[in-house]
Amino acid sequence: MTIEATSDEEYLRAMYKQMRIRTALIGVESFSEEGLKSAGKEWNPVGQKMVDPIQKIQQSGILVLSSIICGLESDTVSTIKAMSQFASESGTMFAQFTVYNPYPGTKDFYEMVADNKKLETPGFVPKHQLRLRDERFWLKSINEADVIEHPHLGRDELLAENQKCWDAFYSIKEVIRRTRRGRPGRWPLKAKLVYLLMCLAFNRIYGGQGMAADGVKRKKLGRLTRSIIKIGVATFNYFYRSELSGLVGPPVG
Repeated sequence: MTIEATSDEEYLRAMYKQMRIRTALIGVESFSEEGLKSAGKEWNPVGQKMVDPIQKIQQSGILVLSSIICGLESDTVSTIKAMSQFASESGTMFAQFTVYNPYPGTKDFYEMVADNKKLETPGFVPKHQLRLRDERFWLKSINEADVIEHPHLGRDELLAENQKCWDAFYSIKEVIRRTRRGRPGRWPLKAKLVYLLMCLAFNRIYGGQGMAADGVKRKKLGRLTRSIIKIGVATFNYFYRSELSGLVGPPVG
């Protein structure tokens, strides 16, 4: 879902009522102007101007999963920390913090390949400060942070700051704090319990990597993670299954 959906209130209501959408992923990418420029998404609102549409979508009943990138060309330790704090203060109910790497076939990828080939050319000015370590990186089982060489962040530093973002946003304290503000503040206790379990499960499954259409889980879920998922599903079914059956209606045929 794009943030432009907030410009048409009738469409936004239809997404909730007719399409029955309850959660949507939005590519926030960065809360700073420099970060959005690095991501090639200058049209996205910056800072507080992004927070307002997120709140508007959530007030309509659709929970937002904000997708944020760590390791953009302009990123430093301080900008990642500021972004993490801004994500918590934005009120978005879910967030994922992915580590930047250029997908094969994209503009960034081809520009970085070209940069590598011309680096030794006198007078050549590369288009990117990021350096692609291996042109055929997708054929190797490596961490996302091993794909590029960052101008301001070491590999371990980037991974450590990325993990701090996940840990801060999905801490029990922050999860509970989000249920006390805005529309979630009016949720019944059972809904807040389901949300807490969803946050715990999401963090354990996708923490450090994030959810993507082409994402592949390389590790099996641990016993604790599987238990949290089972408890969450059971809790949701106990409180809401009859309500959902009434919304959907009897099976056809």
